[in-house]
Amino acid sequence: MLDDSNAGLIAGYTFLPEQRGQRLKWVDAQNAPTGEDGQFRWLHLNLAMQPARRWLETSSCLPEAAIDAMLDADPHYHVVSTGQGFLLSLNDVILGQTESQRDNAGLIAIWVDRGQMITIRRWPMLCTDRLMKMIDGDFAPLSSVNLFLQLFDQIVSTFRKRVVNLRVEIDKAEDKMLAGHTNGLRTYLAGLRREAVVMHRRIVPEFHGITQLTARLPAWVTEDEQAFFRQVADEVGSLINDIRSAQERTKVLQDEYAAMIAEETNNNLFVLSIVTVIMLPMTFITGYFGMNTSGLPLTSPDGWGSIASSSIIVFVGVVTAALLRYMMLRNRRDR
Repeated sequence: MLDDSNAGLIAGYTFLPEQRGQRLKWVDAQNAPTGEDGQFRWLHLNLAMQPARRWLETSSCLPEAAIDAMLDADPHYHVVSTGQGFLLSLNDVILGQTESQRDNAGLIAIWVDRGQMITIRRWPMLCTDRLMKMIDGDFAPLSSVNLFLQLFDQIVSTFRKRVVNLRVEIDKAEDKMLAGHTNGLRTYLAGLRREAVVMHRRIVPEFHGITQLTARLPAWVTEDEQAFFRQVADEVGSLINDIRSAQERTKVLQDEYAAMIAEETNNNLFVLSIVTVIMLPMTFITGYFGMNTSGLPLTSPDGWGSIASSSIIVFVGVVTAALLRYMMLRNRRDR
């Protein structure tokens, strides 16, 4: 028997038909559930605590594939389905961080069989915390599968809320662009696109997982619960489409921003070219009359210095023009 004071049991509940969940102590939780008379339980464990890990390995009576998946230290997605039950890894939002923060999701492994749901995590999670508050309130799940689907629905709702916030931020960025307020817009759009990519990367494996699980549920799952699984899979698919739409919008806005900056640069270069053309005659005249030709070769003090320097300038210009024309003709022949 493991020590109840440091076992890693975050929360435990036992459920009877048409009754609210009752808190479960670790001493009682170590007994395997029978799943009879509609009774089931939920154990929420801390993976960082060694007693909980040892109980899973030695006394939980779970399939070996499920135990390996739950104790896997690497952030991999797992889908396990046997006649006894099923396991799925899901992303939840780490508690204590705002839902709009990026890279704040962590994996939670969930095992469900006829008599229990076991969840295991490394950090405090938002949706599991919400589910515990619902159970402490008036929520009474009908079965372990119903409890799992409620948790999954909480996770999907959390991601959907983040997608809605993302779309609002994209609308604001689009309004700023149309109004010409481009200060800091490039970094802002890059952050929005990165958030959309991160959410897409996290929700797609969950869609594949729930889809695979729906196709190979254990035989004891009821038809109503199977229909609920299909409904949840459709909702996740719709959520993925919304995320992809947000990705495309941010990409389009980034392209428009790049085109706007390129047009602004071209306008600045055009103005600079006009100024250069206007200043060129004045520069030429001042440079020409500012030449000191007293020491040039083939010149004399009788005024031929200016003529000689002008001839050299014209000769260099003609040679340069001839070389440029020759290079242009050669490039045309090579094409």
